[in-house]
Amino acid sequence: VSQQRGGAKSGGVSRVVVGVTPDIISVNTTDISTKSILVVPANERLVGTLFTPSEAASAGHKEGIVYIEQTVDGLAHLAGGLALQNELRGLGPLTTGGAVITGAPGGLGVLYSHCIHAVPPFYGHKDWRFDLDTCWKNAFAQALLTFPSSHQGSKVMVAPLLGAGARGAPAREACEVAAMAITEWDSGESELEFIVHVNLLDDLDADALGEYLLCTGEWEELDGEQLDGEGSEDVIMEMKRKE
Repeated sequence: VSQQRGGAKSGGVSRVVVGVTPDIISVNTTDISTKSILVVPANERLVGTLFTPSEAASAGHKEGIVYIEQTVDGLAHLAGGLALQNELRGLGPLTTGGAVITGAPGGLGVLYSHCIHAVPPFYGHKDWRFDLDTCWKNAFAQALLTFPSSHQGSKVMVAPLLGAGARGAPAREACEVAAMAITEWDSGESELEFIVHVNLLDDLDADALGEYLLCTGEWEELDGEQLDGEGSEDVIMEMKRKE
């Protein structure tokens, strides 16, 4: 990734925490005293994990089966139950790259205040990179809706690596798109403190995302600092936007 240096975003993502955790649905990755916003990689129908055999095969599951427990979307629907299904009813279908916001009913409400359901593209789609970038930025825009009307304050958004997993993208390519989307997005609201936790399953992939972020020239790593210090994730890297 070539370095790109521009002015600091007036109202974009202000901090990024890159971590590794096996389950962002039920494992606290931030401070339990502050509920976060969860990004759920959704399908266009917003109906949880319902893959056709061809979709499962395209995601790398040769047997043509994806179990509910294998995806963040599936786990979110298990935790949110019927209440989440009811909230999503009438909000879909979405186009690829789209995002909508709901509450965090059922077991989701233990750690989260809201869920953003974002639809990443399947890997190999002709506009894959553009659509994945759009997916991240639409998720950020939905998170903005949770801020007070004064557009001041601080929010934490927790997300898996969008586009990887069931949608089939190699993690390193998904990391590159995530890094650019996180860096480029600008809400235009200078008073916001917007903190994004990206949680991956693998240390090496987490390292790669951190390096992609640093290579943009917009971020500096924090040594020995913790955002909220009490999370259960393995923090690989934490950084803030350069002044």
